[in-house]
Amino acid sequence: MVKKELERTDVLANFDQFYLQAFRQLAEKHGFVYKLVNNIITQGEERLGELDGKQFVMASNHRSHLDYMIHGKILMENLPIDQFPRIVAGKNLDIKALKLFNLDFSKMNVCWAYRGEKRDVQEDWIKYVQESLANGDNFLVFPEGGRNRKKDGVNRFKNGFLRQVLDASIGKKEIYVLPSAIDYQRVVEEPFYKAIDSGKNRCGILGKIQYYGADGLAFLTQPLRKKGDMAISYGEPIEISKTNKPGVLYKELHKRVSELSRKNLELLAKL
Repeated sequence: MVKKELERTDVLANFDQFYLQAFRQLAEKHGFVYKLVNNIITQGEERLGELDGKQFVMASNHRSHLDYMIHGKILMENLPIDQFPRIVAGKNLDIKALKLFNLDFSKMNVCWAYRGEKRDVQEDWIKYVQESLANGDNFLVFPEGGRNRKKDGVNRFKNGFLRQVLDASIGKKEIYVLPSAIDYQRVVEEPFYKAIDSGKNRCGILGKIQYYGADGLAFLTQPLRKKGDMAISYGEPIEISKTNKPGVLYKELHKRVSELSRKNLELLAKL
């Protein structure tokens, strides 16, 4: 059996500050975000300012593909561009065809996580994360993994990435973990969940077309459907130097993200 190698060009974030800023200006000019949601309500935004000059990993719950854009928008408004984090996303979102339209997520500092791959591929991914953390890079991660479809509550965290953060921090440098939560009155993809699932469970190219097509249609048709508000909140950063066990960090972080999400949903329910 031929060993499957993970090429660094497959996973690396190829950050281009000018590309990201140009994309942001284009999105704001055409009001792209507000074609998908009515209002963005932020809470605890001052926490981001407290991270200026510090290395951090932001950990958020995950409701929608829109999470990436909303988080990116708020981070760019509150942090220097050289502190913009590497955004960890599933490799399934690395759609090569999008580059034909000059849409390159890697230039927006997205790096691709290889989930469920063979051991050698996982080892290369872990090495990449360790090197990036040692280099002082910041990260935005979604420890739940895939999108959480529950009306409330936060799914169990996958703590593999958090272990790498601890390994990079203990006895070497201080890294702060910032809990965050993002929630919606109406999730963009929700009307298409059935079609997305059907495509995901279907084998072959037709399954992929249905899976990605349903996701795409959800966003293309959202401006024609009833929109809702969304809330994003930030909690008190966790100092890694005070946490030396993965289980302790895992439980505390999950607790804080869950509490932030609960408050988001309570606020949205009153609107």
